Amino acid sequence: MLKELKAHQPRNWQYLIQRHLSEGIKQESGAQYMTVFFIRPAGSNPMAYWFIHLANNYRANDVMKKIHWKYGNNFSHMLSPSSFFGYDANRISP
Repeated sequence: MLKELKAHQPRNWQYLIQRHLSEGIKQESGAQYMTVFFIRPAGSNPMAYWFIHLANNYRANDVMKKIHWKYGNNFSHMLSPSSFFGYDANRISP
């Protein structure tokens, strides 16, 4: 399937994998809310990792999103139905 995605979706294959993976995590966990925060360590290593917050309480989800907005210096909204915030240690935080 990866070869097919790369061949037919050369610009979107990583996005599609991440989207389906995040949806699967949320569905299998049974959580009502999910926030994904990606972290890119300092240095030239291009690998980032996810911090995933799952919650069934709206307030818990809201508090986590406020923290992500406060410390995030990168943002994209590729992963539905969650928000996808990030912190890149190579950038100066706001």
